[in-house]
Amino acid sequence: MNDSVGFIAGWLILLDYIFVPALLYLVSASALHDMAPGVPLTVWVIIFIAINTVINIRGIEFTARANKIIVILELIILAIFVIVGIVAIAKGVNGAEVLLNHYMIKAILA
Repeated sequence: MNDSVGFIAGWLILLDYIFVPALLYLVSASALHDMAPGVPLTVWVIIFIAINTVINIRGIEFTARANKIIVILELIILAIFVIVGIVAIAKGVNGAEVLLNHYMIKAILA
């Protein structure tokens, strides 16, 4: 294309590498701050940055192992979430119920 497009694309990629992790740190810290209000938001952000830095400094093999462990933990939490949701629906917690109309049934059976 030309040098200007390459320059813009390079800066956008660099900003993506900076802003996406920063946004994830802030969103995660905010969620954990809501769960544990006694811990300041800044402390959560520093903890996330420290964990990320340690994992990256240890090397790619450690990073790969850490990623496997994180994925396993995410799947366990997802399974717990689904099970709790199914149990809540089965027990009718807060009026929860499954309603299927005939269009949904046709789509499921098709």
